[in-house]
Amino acid sequence: MSKQLTIEVSDELHEKLQGLAKSQNRTLDELILFIVEKFAANFSQGKGPHSIRDIKPVHVGEILKPWNSRAELLEDFFDRED
Repeated sequence: MSKQLTIEVSDELHEKLQGLAKSQNRTLDELILFIVEKFAANFSQGKGPHSIRDIKPVHVGEILKPWNSRAELLEDFFDRED
């Protein structure tokens, strides 16, 4: 037995979902059902919304140049040429 759901989304979200469905050769209904099923499965396994504090740190390499002041940090952050 199945139940029908009706949802209302913004035009922007609708366009994104249509594009995603098309890129995966799915109908919009199939895509939304897939997303809801995945979310429900993850949520029931405790993988639902979490805090940033739950994310484990990742080592990304050694410090290239330590900052000696807040001004140096902001200078590197805002004035990078790359």
